[in-house]
This record gives sequence, C-alpha cells and structure tokens, in this order.
Amino acid sequence: MIFSEETSRKHIGFDPQIAYDAVQNMSDSFGGFFGTVAEMTQHDLDDSQRLDMALKAREIRFDGNDSIDPNVLLTLRRAEDSGRDIWTTFNVLQENCVRGGIKLTKRTSRDLTNIDALDRVNTSLWDVAEETLAAIA
Repeated sequence: MIFSEETSRKHIGFDPQIAYDAVQNMSDSFGGFFGTVAEMTQHDLDDSQRLDMALKAREIRFDGNDSIDPNVLLTLRRAEDSGRDIWTTFNVLQENCVRGGIKLTKRTSRDLTNIDALDRVNTSLWDVAEETLAAIA
C-alpha cells in the first residue's frame, strides 16, 4: 500500500477542511489495509503456493540468485509466525528478506538498512501477497 497523495500543506490560508480530508483519506486507506490483512489470514496456503511466494521473494531480494534455496526464506525466525496463511507467510518472507543471515554462495546476507531498498522489498512483497490473495479468493 502506497500513499501517493501529498499531505503536506502550508499554514498560510490554512483550510481545516483540507486537513480533515487528508486525515479521512489516510483513515480510509488504513481501513482497506486492515481488511486485506483480515482476508489474508483466512486463506491457508499449500506447500506449492508458499514455495511460489518464496521464489518471488528470492527474485525481489536476491535478484533470483538460484543458489539460495527458497525454502530457507520460509524458515521461521519467530514462533508467532507458525501459521500457513497468506499474511503469516508474507511476514516470514519479509523477516527473512529484510533481516540478514541468509547463507549466500560465499557470504551471508546483511540486514537491509537503506530506506529505498527497504521500501522496494516491502512494497514488492506486499504486492506478491495481494496477488496470491487475488488468485485464491
């Protein structure tokens, strides 16, 4: 989910209606987000669907580096992520793509700290989760 509308306004000639509309727009967007998350939690994935998401995550984060087993990206780091639904699978993939520690050919991946890289990976993984939901629902 990306907020593309500008929410920064000058205070000269401030119109409270503009502020109200901006807050309402963000609130509506968050409502859609929470609705999507709720729907994602209702759909469990089979092994092939989870693997498909992991392959896409590998492409996003590691430029399709075939030496990385996509199942490694599905490895739990937290007990709370033990479910098989779309939302939980997204969280596991996100955690493994953003945090370091994935064994590469001659080294280990590092945490993503660059804001542009984080945004690209997180947005792309969210798109994968939404595409998975659309394909199932």
